[in-house]
Amino acid sequence: MTSGSDIAARIENQAERLHVSIGAVCNNNCIFCMEEDREGRYVNNSAMTAERVRWMLESHTGAEEVCFTSGEPTTRPELPDFVTWARSLGYRRISVMTNGRRLSHLAYAAALAKAGMNRFYISIHGHTKKLHEGLTRTPDSFEQTVAGLDSIAKLKRFGVELHTSTVITDRNLPHMLDIYRFLRGHGVDQVVFNVMQANGRADTRRVRPSGTARRSSAASRTKRTRPANRPRQAGPATAWAERRAPLAKTSPAVATFAGTATERGP
Repeated sequence: MTSGSDIAARIENQAERLHVSIGAVCNNNCIFCMEEDREGRYVNNSAMTAERVRWMLESHTGAEEVCFTSGEPTTRPELPDFVTWARSLGYRRISVMTNGRRLSHLAYAAALAKAGMNRFYISIHGHTKKLHEGLTRTPDSFEQTVAGLDSIAKLKRFGVELHTSTVITDRNLPHMLDIYRFLRGHGVDQVVFNVMQANGRADTRRVRPSGTARRSSAASRTKRTRPANRPRQAGPATAWAERRAPLAKTSPAVATFAGTATERGP
């Protein structure tokens, strides 16, 4: 079992990681999604053109990892090309943060791996159809995501790593052990449980973890004061580099909590 001090040291010693936000849309509809402003995300991430992605990759060569994220990255048809570029520029770890549904097509998953994708972070929030789809609000998303897990598991013999991310809510909290066992049974190398952040759609009473303070209604109203006809400015902010910070954007305390269930199996 990894101790809290070991996890904190590992986070502290991480090199630069580059996150590139490319998904203008998402085919899930999670009730706790941090990206509540779908129109703003569409404008912002659509501005991440192939030319800008190339520029970002060339500007951060030497980073430990590049992760394609935000919205659903697999909805971008250019993703295999982006991965090829990253590999040609010498990125050691090339990853994607995804709901895994498109990965259910083994040929597509294999194409990403062949292009150079060597780590997949798949979001899954329950070990049953009822639990997972109650949170994603998307029919058949459970079967497709699990099939995506199985596709990547088949590619592990080629050096691909399979990680998962589960957002903890009141609904799935009692089932953490069952979720962990289910995911390990599907070949997941590392299972991560993330404490939900009260941002976006997660700023509601119905999905917050037990004991988590909810923002005041006044704060919530303040957050929504941006005029609807003034979208967020599109630009390089759609990609960023971070140093010594975990991909899940959690604090060391949260990472320690997650670490209790992220041990690699035998």
